[in-house]
Amino acid sequence: LVACGGVVEATAAVLEGRLQRVACLVRPPGHHVEPEKAMGFGLFSNVAVGARHAQSLGAKRVLIVDFDVHHGNGTQKAFYDDDSVLFVSLHRH
Repeated sequence: LVACGGVVEATAAVLEGRLQRVACLVRPPGHHVEPEKAMGFGLFSNVAVGARHAQSLGAKRVLIVDFDVHHGNGTQKAFYDDDSVLFVSLHRH
């Protein structure tokens, strides 16, 4: 919960003008968590929650860059049919 809440707060801080930029290095990343089920040791997809929060604060488009050894299958599934979110996964396998 702390990781997910940190992403939400960081997102709000940027969109509300309190900060210019943030980097959220949280564990677990949650990029394997699918909308319907927990996976990959995570309960929440932190970046998906952050992206939706950004949209709720007025962001029209969101870019998610996932740099990891594994593909972020959960994040891809969450936004696959959403043209307002671009998901880029840079992974080894």
